Amino acid sequence: RTKQGKVLDIEVRAKFVEINNDKFIFCIWRDITEFKSVLKEKEDLISQLKGNMLELEKLRQIVGICPDCKKIRDDNGSWEPLESYIAPVSKTEPAHGRCPACMKKRAAK
Repeated sequence: RTKQGKVLDIEVRAKFVEINNDKFIFCIWRDITEFKSVLKEKEDLISQLKGNMLELEKLRQIVGICPDCKKIRDDNGSWEPLESYIAPVSKTEPAHGRCPACMKKRAAK
């Protein structure tokens, strides 16, 4: 704390020294308030960047699907069938089946 009452962040280095058989503690201090402020700003920016990266990852997971033919838009803007899109992305092969609603529609035809 300064004479004016301001609180500073400081770094202190101390060393024992002996001069003419007298022992002293030699101390050096420096104000690191600005350094800590810059460090905090850096940490805040890193945190913000991590948040932005997570948000970007979520946006990458959004897939454009045509409501009529159910083709999917890939990263290049091309439209391809669902099966050919899912296999490389998920590293799985799609298995075909019908949901209960479609089974009822098919049975009604």
